[in-house]
Amino acid sequence: MTKPTLFSALSFAALLAASGLVGSAPAQAASHGYGAIATEAGNDNAIGHATNYHTRKGAERAAVAACNKYTNGKNDCKVRVWFHAKRCAAYGANDKNFDYAFGNTKSQAERNLHGKFPEGQLVDSICND
Repeated sequence: MTKPTLFSALSFAALLAASGLVGSAPAQAASHGYGAIATEAGNDNAIGHATNYHTRKGAERAAVAACNKYTNGKNDCKVRVWFHAKRCAAYGANDKNFDYAFGNTKSQAERNLHGKFPEGQLVDSICND
């Protein structure tokens, strides 16, 4: 049986370090960012959404700005739902209420919304990449 040489042991250690299996403190899990949906109160035709932002605040600002483009200068859109990671959100409303749901896919989020808010109409659904 041969002993490992210093070169092969160092090469193996370098390979492990490069792969992230050993070395410095573990890196934070990869983030797929934040997403948000915004609408104008009483007008679900004014909708804005944002996906894959680095911060919740960034996603919310972008969604509100996108929505406000459709408010004829009122600029009164509000964030209705935000989400994080590789997830999807669905937002629904009726004349009196609104609600939202999450899922791992767009269709799952929409089904979850319909299950908890059957009297609502789907307004928007989006996913982070």
